[in-house]
Amino acid sequence: EAGISILEKEDGKFSFTYEKGIKDEAKGTDCEAIITKAGCEPYVITGLDSNSKTIDGITFKFNNVTDESVKITGKTDVKNIKDNIVKFVEDYNKIMTKLNTLINEKRDKDYMPLTDAQKEEMTEKQIELWEKKVKEGQLSRDSDLTRIRNSMKSAMTSLVSGSSTTLASIGIKSVSDYSGNKNGTFTIDEDALTSALENNMEDVMKVFISSGKTDSEKGALQKLKTLFDTETQSSTSTLLKKAGMEGSSTASNNTLSNKIKKYEEKISRMETIFSTKQQALYSKYARLETLMNNLNSQSSYITSMFSS
Repeated sequence: EAGISILEKEDGKFSFTYEKGIKDEAKGTDCEAIITKAGCEPYVITGLDSNSKTIDGITFKFNNVTDESVKITGKTDVKNIKDNIVKFVEDYNKIMTKLNTLINEKRDKDYMPLTDAQKEEMTEKQIELWEKKVKEGQLSRDSDLTRIRNSMKSAMTSLVSGSSTTLASIGIKSVSDYSGNKNGTFTIDEDALTSALENNMEDVMKVFISSGKTDSEKGALQKLKTLFDTETQSSTSTLLKKAGMEGSSTASNNTLSNKIKKYEEKISRMETIFSTKQQALYSKYARLETLMNNLNSQSSYITSMFSS
C-alpha cells in the first residue's frame, strides 16, 4: 500500500518502513507448489529462492498464496514453424512457375542466332534483345522439364500413407489454373495453417517430413528430396546425361556437350572444304584470266593484221 517501502535484507528478512518512520521485520517462507499435468504424476516444488520455476522450458511465476487449484492452459508458439512452411511453399511456387514458363514458351523461328557480320550492324542493346528472343522457346515442351514438373506436383499432392491430413485440410490449396504458368502452385491460408499447427502439429508435420521406406510413407519434403537427388545428383539421371553438371564426370561427357563437339567438328570440316573449294575457284579464275588476256592479245593482233 501507499506509504510503505519494503527492503529485502541479506539474511532473507524484509524490512518494512511506514510513513511515520515505524520499522518492522518479517522473514519470508519457502514457496510450496504442486503442478499436475493431465495423465502425469504431480510435480512438487519446494525450497525456491525466488518466486519462479522453469520446468520443461516453461517458466511458472508464483505471486499469491492459495489453497485452491489453479488451472493453467496454454498453446505452442507455432509462428516460426508456420513462417518456414510458408517460405517453403513460396519457393516451391517460384520453381514451378519457372518450369511452366520454360515449358510453355513458344519458339519464334524468325529469330535465329546472329552472325558476326550481323552483329557489326547492330547496337549492343539490339543484340541483347535479339538474343533474348532467340533463347525463348528453346525448352518448349521439353520432356525432362515436363517430367520433373509433374513429379513435383505428385510429391506435393499425394497423401501420406496412414494419414488423413492433406495440404488442403491445413490451408494449402492448389490453384485452379491448370493451363497457365501457375499450374501446380499453391495458395496459403495462413490462419488455417496456424490453427492446424496449434491443434494437431504431429499430423501436419507428417505431411511434410514423414519418413518411410516407400514413397507412400514419405512426406512431401522427403519425396521432393528423393526426386531432386535422382534428377540432379545421380550420374545415371536423364538430366545429367543430357546437360551434365559442373564438378562431375558428366560436365564434359553429356548429350549436349557431345552434340556441340560434333557440330564444331562438322563446322571445321565444312570450313576446310570451303577453303579448298575457294582456292580451287581462285586458281580457275586466275587461269581463265590468263586465257582471256591471251585471247585479247590474239584478237588485237588479228585485227591489226586486217586493218593493214
